[in-house]
Amino acid sequence: MLAKHVVSIGFVGALLGLSGAALAQTFNGTVDGQAQTWHVLTKGQQSTASISDDGQGVTMVVIQGHAQPSYVIKGTITINAALKNGEIMGQPDVLYFPQTSMATVYSSVAQQPGQFSIKVENQTQNGAQLVGTYKGKLYRTPGIGQTPDLNDQIEVSVNFDVPALKMKP
Repeated sequence: MLAKHVVSIGFVGALLGLSGAALAQTFNGTVDGQAQTWHVLTKGQQSTASISDDGQGVTMVVIQGHAQPSYVIKGTITINAALKNGEIMGQPDVLYFPQTSMATVYSSVAQQPGQFSIKVENQTQNGAQLVGTYKGKLYRTPGIGQTPDLNDQIEVSVNFDVPALKMKP
């Protein structure tokens, strides 16, 4: 799952062509107790916050926040979750990139789940408002497909209330 989301962070940024200006909505939280503001980037009909439906009651939610109001890897956080008929399915995949490359990443792990809540509000054919929180520990993962180091961890707390665009599955 980590490989899919690392690829998606690069894909979303490239898709948006976000080396320049884009509209940004913010959300807040902490990383190891340090206050952080993240920016959801939107350009045209593309956004780093999105929802998509499979037509059978499963909604995929992606919230990708950047430490600056433009596409940068360092300080980016992503929350990926699946909902079935509005209920959370399992645990979300949460990633935090502390450096300028995607080689170093802190990720959530199933055996140490965080606390996650989400509501999909004001849903229209174009998108919805995503409101929720995540609080938990993320563990350093040395590379794609490798085992997280449970001794190297950070704690994150995120509160979000952001618009998400509807994507086609």
